[in-house]
Amino acid sequence: MAFDNLPEQKKMGGEGEAYAAECLKRSKAAMKDARTVLDQAYGDDYWQKVDLYLPTDPGAKDTDGKGWPVLIFLHGGGWEFGYKEWMGFMAPAFVDLPAIFVSVSYRLIPERFPAQLDDTIAAIAWVHDNIARFGGDPERLFIGGHSAGAHLAALAVLRRDLLAKAGVPSRAVRGCLPVSGTYKFEIGALEARNKYFLKKPEDAPVASPQTYVEGNRIPFYVTWGAKDLPHVLESGMPFVEAMKSAGSPIEYKVFETFDHFDISLDNANPDSEWTRKVRGWMAQRRF
Repeated sequence: MAFDNLPEQKKMGGEGEAYAAECLKRSKAAMKDARTVLDQAYGDDYWQKVDLYLPTDPGAKDTDGKGWPVLIFLHGGGWEFGYKEWMGFMAPAFVDLPAIFVSVSYRLIPERFPAQLDDTIAAIAWVHDNIARFGGDPERLFIGGHSAGAHLAALAVLRRDLLAKAGVPSRAVRGCLPVSGTYKFEIGALEARNKYFLKKPEDAPVASPQTYVEGNRIPFYVTWGAKDLPHVLESGMPFVEAMKSAGSPIEYKVFETFDHFDISLDNANPDSEWTRKVRGWMAQRRF
């Protein structure tokens, strides 16, 4: 799908609308100098597509010549808004590693959970099965996302059973990088913002990444802003503590000056702490 021909969505309102416009503006600019493979379908639905951003130099070599590491990233938007085109602005900070940046679209509300999780698993499986054709290493995948995308990234990585069923071994996923996500839904206390995402309150545990922390050995780097949305501020630290209690490898960072949208836009800054951390992880063969 082209930037100028995206399906119309209703207005997010407020800061969210300004963020969406800024994402598209920056992604359009990034696209001008990018080497891309767009609209690769991982399913039959219109929204089941990924965009690939490749290293500018096709002859660029990874340190051991086994293929470029891959960052798979999911946009936010409360599971109701957004396009994979939002996240293209992040690509320049990673393709020169060299690495492949993959932006994922997925079915949105009115489709209810678990459609979004199913799509995330399917997208990861497509990348695992196909990325070698584009020079990527299918055994060095990093999964991240912002906001709703952070929730989906964390949940998919922790659902090793679903990934294995889709043909993605745990060893293929080298790290999870959720930014400003929600990690636990409560039965009987379903907030208005979640009522349209879950079909029924009883779905809350299944939709909660925190439910699946036991046994995880995939490193997580969990971040949010000190000025983030209330539900993000409430969710972040309990998830970190649950992961630590389960013996899961996890690092976290609260960025003091950022709100829910600033923290996402800063992920394109090659000198930012988040980007330098993620690039460092991606450059490693093993943790």
